[in-house]
Amino acid sequence: MLVFSIADAHRALGRAKRDVAREQSLEAALNESSSKLEVLLMAQQSSPSQRAARQEQLVRLADALAQLPEDQREAVVRKHLQGDTVAAIAQNMNRSETAVGGLLRRGMTRLRELLKA
Repeated sequence: MLVFSIADAHRALGRAKRDVAREQSLEAALNESSSKLEVLLMAQQSSPSQRAARQEQLVRLADALAQLPEDQREAVVRKHLQGDTVAAIAQNMNRSETAVGGLLRRGMTRLRELLKA
């Protein structure tokens, strides 16, 4: 859920590897993420039952994301919800692009397992 993204962003701000030049306002990040989730929720769905089903899917996704290890969750959220490139994620997390690719692969594999259950 957005709460986890916000919490992760807040923790990331306190890390020693923090780069002030890459920081953005927490409010701006929240608005951006909220807008993307709202678009996903409303995309090509007009009936209340379809919107309710989509909301349930988003809640399941948020619950599954919460079960991932923090580094996998951060990589998946940044790539698939915030639209960051692998290179940008690698730079922000102080990891190689190969390492971020592994985090994404393992994170997405685990998400699929959790969402099937």
